[in-house]
Amino acid sequence: MAEPVIRCFIAVPLDPRTQEAVAAVARPLVAAGRPVKWVEPHNLHFTLKFLGDVPERKLGAVGRAVSRGVSGFPRFEVVMGGVGTFPPGKPPRVVWLGVRGGRDTLADLAAAVDRELVREGFPAEKRAFAPHLTLGRVRIPTGDPALSAAIGALAPVEVGPVWMERVCLMKSTLTPSGPIYGEIEGWSLQ
Repeated sequence: MAEPVIRCFIAVPLDPRTQEAVAAVARPLVAAGRPVKWVEPHNLHFTLKFLGDVPERKLGAVGRAVSRGVSGFPRFEVVMGGVGTFPPGKPPRVVWLGVRGGRDTLADLAAAVDRELVREGFPAEKRAFAPHLTLGRVRIPTGDPALSAAIGALAPVEVGPVWMERVCLMKSTLTPSGPIYGEIEGWSLQ
């Protein structure tokens, strides 16, 4: 019998007011009617580290690692702004809202969590941390002038400052209508 696994990630959640403010930023993009799967407002968060399928028996180790990583870490503010796409210079696959203020602190938090997860035997993050909120995933990654124009019009947009106050171990259940996220455990920043 296969060992039970849970698809999970470490995230900084947004409060409902901020989720709605970010959703308002995305509305002109949604209205453009392009083939993009937009993230539901209640699912918006900053991913610090995606773990993928983790054996249930290792969730305690994940929790201990995250607890150590956030221990003594102060709560902080971020200012989100500017809309862009990944990968750069290629047909977009992901539409995101960037971070203008608090980038370094968010990156330091991700690095602290990653270091502690490595101590528990999880692989180190290979990619540089790029602070962003995923707004949507492009279903058919082709050059789309209408989507590009809508994104370009949002370059000056800003949301915040917003307090980052918690870090959570989240589970992700994939369904045909999109992922369902649930908190497994959470830690408050100081």
